[in-house]
Amino acid sequence: MSTARDFSADAENEVARAFMSRVVSVVRPVTERVGAGEYELLPIETVDLRQVQTAVFMATGCMVREVVFVRSEDLMARTEPLLYKRTLGRGIETLFGFRLLTSLGSARWGTHRNHFGYGTVIPLHAHLSYSPQRLPWENLRSALFHFWGLALARQERLLERLNPLVELLPRAIPLGELSDRPGVWEVMVA
Repeated sequence: MSTARDFSADAENEVARAFMSRVVSVVRPVTERVGAGEYELLPIETVDLRQVQTAVFMATGCMVREVVFVRSEDLMARTEPLLYKRTLGRGIETLFGFRLLTSLGSARWGTHRNHFGYGTVIPLHAHLSYSPQRLPWENLRSALFHFWGLALARQERLLERLNPLVELLPRAIPLGELSDRPGVWEVMVA
């Protein structure tokens, strides 16, 4: 005979499964862009300026007045370090980092960090400069780290703030706010 407790657990499991199903459906287009060890963005024609502005604002709290699109091959050909007032990854960490840590708890947060490769200590001088070859992937990793972490913590309201960014990632990866032009964000496209 089933008890009220069994029924409650079943209902709770159904809610959790439905929630994770929604989370997976949001992130699936991102995972589908990975092929042969590369992350291939959809054509630039699929990128909507409003979607970029909304995604960056919701994920970082920073207003985007203007967007500068840079093609991925042009970005990879750069030889000088990139100069940003803030990167997407830093903006996400500022807005969500502490909330994620307190939601998951120290042990789960540490395990989650290790799954995303954050367990390695990086020297300060390397952490302060942004390599054109590394920055897009660091921002992508940061977005997915916080998205999955908030999903694991079942922080639906906070997760909704990252949904526009995760939905943008198959098309474009925001890099950062240009240091000499406040409100102007550089965004990598195909």
